[in-house]
Amino acid sequence: MSYDPYQQSGRPPQAGWQQAGRWSAEQPPAGGSQNACAYGPPMAMPVEPKVNGTANWSLWWGILGLVGGIVCQLLAFFLPYVGWFFIVVTMVLWFAPILAVVFGVKGLRQVKQRRERGTGRATAGLVLGTVGIIMALLYLILLIMFAGAALAFFGLVGAFN
Repeated sequence: MSYDPYQQSGRPPQAGWQQAGRWSAEQPPAGGSQNACAYGPPMAMPVEPKVNGTANWSLWWGILGLVGGIVCQLLAFFLPYVGWFFIVVTMVLWFAPILAVVFGVKGLRQVKQRRERGTGRATAGLVLGTVGIIMALLYLILLIMFAGAALAFFGLVGAFN
């Protein structure tokens, strides 16, 4: 006896089906055959976890703080009459890297606790924020040094007297 995969286990073929699995001249029943799901019900698609919103905010604050600070400094250097405006904007943007670090740490904690996605975004925001803070501190140190040198050069401070 040979194995026939189309043969139902000991049952006669259903109405509307021929033995070889083709449609007969009759139409199948309205709901299909009774054995339409011979392999079981279809599997549900896995639901992908959502991206953590705090991680997104961390990334955007990091980009704003780093790129905005660099662009404003370049504009302040190359545009002499409106440069002071961009220096003020740069100083206002100093809060962005701090927020990027705060949201990055908070986002990493939330991603672990809630099992969400966004680890890379929170890490990128944390790194960009840290780099932005370091650059802002270096800029502040250089600004104080140049201001002190300018004051000393013009004799307003007793450094060279």
